[in-house]
Order: sequence, then structure tokens, then C-alpha cells
Amino acid sequence: MNEWVKKQGDNIVLRRVHLPFQGPADPEAHLFLTLEAMGKQAEFHPKILHAVHVQRVRLMKDEQIIDWVSKNGIDRAKFLEVWNSFSVMTKLRRLGQITQAYQVTGTPTIIIDGKYQTSPGLVSEKLKITDRNQLMQASFQVLDALVAKAAKTK
Repeated sequence: MNEWVKKQGDNIVLRRVHLPFQGPADPEAHLFLTLEAMGKQAEFHPKILHAVHVQRVRLMKDEQIIDWVSKNGIDRAKFLEVWNSFSVMTKLRRLGQITQAYQVTGTPTIIIDGKYQTSPGLVSEKLKITDRNQLMQASFQVLDALVAKAAKTK
């Protein structure tokens, strides 16, 4: 996804919105919003993915997250200050509204220009693709087409 975003250049602005799987106080979404507010999301997103998917670190509860970030170079007090800030808490409460408005039920879901929605799951379902590499290639082709379509309607 990062390579596709780079390839698009100024044609798009990527905005990550985290699906609150565990409800309005979802700890993982809270983590990403806090890192975003601290300007550390780009730096820590790959580290989190590695921790969760490779090292099998559980980051499903507030305490687990706070311990993990403090062990990975973020000042605990500063993190907690931002974690508990009004702006982060407001964004966390709004995530449910955003995902409901776009009818997002899984990740990754990509919304183009606020009106076109796709995901690898939708591409797989429509094109009956089961091979992961073919699916990713087809998904990016769909994204390219939707970006082009959005550009034409402006």
C-alpha cells in the first residue's frame, strides 16, 4: 500500500482511519490516534505491525499498549498526556460515526474521494481471485481506476 501511495504522488492524500473493532474506546484505535497526534504514526506503524504479526505481541488492552510504547522509546508520561487529551478522546469517539457513515466493516477498506469504496475483500469476491499476489495486483488496478474516475468528475 505504501508503494502505491508513493506512486500516486500529488494525485491523492492518504488518511488512515482506524476501525474501532472493540467499540468506542478501542485500545488499538486509541494507540494510532495518539501516535498520530504525537507525529509518530509513520515511524511506529511498521513497528506495531511487526510486533503484532511477527512477534505476536498482544496490544489489545490499554495497559499492554502503554507498556509496549514505553519499552519502544516513547516517554510514558508524554504518551499518557496525549493519550488522555481532549483532542484524541474526541477523535476516538468519532471513529464509530465515520466507519458507520461509510459502512466500513473490515480492513483495509479504501474510500476514494469520499464516494468510491473498495477493499481486497470486495475485489476477491467480485473477481473470484484467491491467489494473494493476483488479488493485490487487481486491488491496486481497481484503486488506480477509482482515482482516475474521481479526477474526471472534478
